Amino acid sequence: EIYTLSLHDALPIFHLGDPSGRDALLKLGAAGLGDVRPVASLVPPAALIELFEAVRTRATASFSYRGEGRSVAPVGLWFRFGHWYLVAWDLDREAVRTFRVDRIEGEVGRGEVGDAEVPPEVTVDVTSALPDEPWEVDGENRVDMRVRVDALEARRVMDEVGEDKVARRLDDGSVELVLGVSSFASIRSWVLGLLDHVVVTEPPSFRQELVAWLDGVIT
Repeated sequence: EIYTLSLHDALPIFHLGDPSGRDALLKLGAAGLGDVRPVASLVPPAALIELFEAVRTRATASFSYRGEGRSVAPVGLWFRFGHWYLVAWDLDREAVRTFRVDRIEGEVGRGEVGDAEVPPEVTVDVTSALPDEPWEVDGENRVDMRVRVDALEARRVMDEVGEDKVARRLDDGSVELVLGVSSFASIRSWVLGLLDHVVVTEPPSFRQELVAWLDGVIT
């Protein structure tokens, strides 16, 4: 029998701030978050909620990034190894750019619904735009971690990590992925970011490390 660890029961102890953090979790697809008092807070970057709305409504977004004003047509938001990234068409530079959301300074301005347009001749390669996974290593230190992602997040996660990581597709729409990692600590934030949509199945040491980490937060 394969022992699996689901984050569904563990995640009510966390929130992203109250009340906007709970709204953000719901936007990310979290379900079953009852009135459980959290013991740890995962506070999202201030810009995240406005950017979610810009992506959802296909509106332009403007903000300051590293001291410069930027005006963009958002393509999407992706969570990678502990950080949110915005991939967008930079309207002034006329090029695809990637922004780490927690480095956006001040407030995000949002344009009108539907006014964000990427030129039709431009193909946005999200895989190339996002930074490479730092958990992937070559050689004897590489450990294969197997996870199962449910149908709700399967497509997005496959786009994020690459189709070549898919080990098995299940009839219910979920997928099993195999990721090469150097340690569980290097990918833990990514796993937690998927909330209860992911189950860690192998290796047992990674499951045990996550349980110990969560126990440490609770106690």
